Amino acid sequence: MVKRGALTISVSTDGKSPMLAKKIREELETVYGPQYQEYLEMVGSLREEVIRNVQDPGEKRKILESFADDRVLGLLKEGRMGEVKERLLSAHCGSRS
Repeated sequence: MVKRGALTISVSTDGKSPMLAKKIREELETVYGPQYQEYLEMVGSLREEVIRNVQDPGEKRKILESFADDRVLGLLKEGRMGEVKERLLSAHCGSRS
């Protein structure tokens, strides 16, 4: 199991190959680094605000989807948290206009 705050990724081979499960877990630990914990904490807070404050369902969906779009996730995987935060806050602030 790989835990990054609220993110939990589990691997099982149903006992058929514990070594394979271990290797996959080690790979996942590399791919999903500690920055995912910070990201999820921020997204969780912003998501609550968007759900509470954005009335239009289409706009709400657009904003929430932008929190996990390919650009954001690419930056996250590269560990570029400053740019991730900028994109999240920009999407969120756009919801206030």
